[in-house]
Amino acid sequence: METPRFRKLSTQDSAPRFQTMEILFYIAAAVTVLATLRVITHVHAVHALLYLVVTLIALALIFYLLGAQFAAALEIIIYGGAIMVLFIFVVMLLGPLAVEQERTWLTLDAWVGPGILALVLLAAAWALSMWWLRGMV
Repeated sequence: METPRFRKLSTQDSAPRFQTMEILFYIAAAVTVLATLRVITHVHAVHALLYLVVTLIALALIFYLLGAQFAAALEIIIYGGAIMVLFIFVVMLLGPLAVEQERTWLTLDAWVGPGILALVLLAAAWALSMWWLRGMV
């Protein structure tokens, strides 16, 4: 008798998968909402753009978790890359005299918020990859 090529999942095996995916989804959704609120409420344009990059990366993770890997890749390449470079270019073009003022605004503490949210997303993506490598996803 030939052994099956794929093992049959029991209800106990599938429980951690759904919990893991739901937890990662809610973490990415919370980061998206928090970063978007910071984009809307931030006074300085360049700081708001940093949070917008975090928002786009979090949305890409949500697309990936929902099974739309191609949309996630496009989100990062097109929006996170090309469009954000265009936004930064426009902000810099419209305010050439404000470069010195922006240097004083863009200090190390301006990177703390986007950095923490990006680390949360990185940890969620790392957890997803570990579960994927173990075959739980």
